[in-house]
Order: sequence, then C-alpha cells, then structure tokens
Amino acid sequence: MSSDLSSLAGEKELSEIWNIIIEQIEENDITLSDIAINNLFVHIAIAYKRITSGYHVQLYKTDLKEINYSKGIYCSEKDCTTS
Repeated sequence: MSSDLSSLAGEKELSEIWNIIIEQIEENDITLSDIAINNLFVHIAIAYKRITSGYHVQLYKTDLKEINYSKGIYCSEKDCTTS
C-alpha cells in the first residue's frame, strides 16, 4: 500500500478494503485492469475516510433512481449482476 493513502485509513483498514475488492472481483468473475482496480481502491478508501469522519453524500430519491437505471455492475452483499 502506498504511504500516500495512510491519511485515509490505517494499514489494517486499507488491507481489508483491498482484500475485499480482490475477493469480490474473483468471486464474481469481474475483469478489471490494474489501473481500474487501483482507482476503485482509492475511491473506496476516500469514501471510508469520509464516512468514518462523519461526512457523507446524501442521496436523494431522484439520484438513487438514476443510479438504479444506469448500466453497470450492481453488487448487494454477495449478489452481483450486470446490466
């Protein structure tokens, strides 16, 4: 893990985030480039930092509806599907 990410979370938390991402990619047979995996990791680490610091983005029903209708991968707990 890069020391640049140490301001986002501890080594243990960052390692757990990374392991979960890799586990889900493997379990769900998802193909991503190394850059895409790293970008996903950084975005999730930033979200983790914001949430644990008490800051988060409030989703309004219209935003949520737009997300639900967009194409992509949808993961809920252990269930992932693509559209």
